[in-house]
Amino acid sequence: AEARAWERLSRRTPLEFQIDVLQRAIDAEPTAARYYRLGSVLATSADQQAAEQAFGQALQLSPRFRPAAIALDARLAARRAPTAERQLLAERAFRLAPFDRWARARLAALALSSDKANEAFDHLRYTWSSAPGLGSDRELAERLFDYYWRLGLVEKAGSYLWMLSGSPPEDPSLRVTR
Repeated sequence: AEARAWERLSRRTPLEFQIDVLQRAIDAEPTAARYYRLGSVLATSADQQAAEQAFGQALQLSPRFRPAAIALDARLAARRAPTAERQLLAERAFRLAPFDRWARARLAALALSSDKANEAFDHLRYTWSSAPGLGSDRELAERLFDYYWRLGLVEKAGSYLWMLSGSPPEDPSLRVTR
């Protein structure tokens, strides 16, 4: 009950006090969701290393807690962590849930960025690339675009960004950002 009270209080306090209040909630009863919330608050307060540690703690408590894995991967990508570190995270999620679309998409995108196309295509059938709009998985769409662009298949490359954005490349209202 004490932990829930601290957690509720954290939602009403200003940002500069949320970290302390959430830490008290975690001290009372550590849960993956509380560590995830602490990591989210730390990420907005620009303490990225502490945010990564909080997301890691959430995954230690509950390895299947996908929001923490997604947030940790986003932090790793933002600081340009080595591919091996990101791949380790995705492989751990993949081992726990072999049909998890997020883990498969991460593994496919990382394999494409490492020029391992055969490995990437093994994961693609289970990813958001098989759904309209790619499920907003921008990194996977960009990796597929880059792969097909290097092969000289310009129209196929453009189709992945088209599926991501929902607008054709010829749309005059769009500005090219690449």
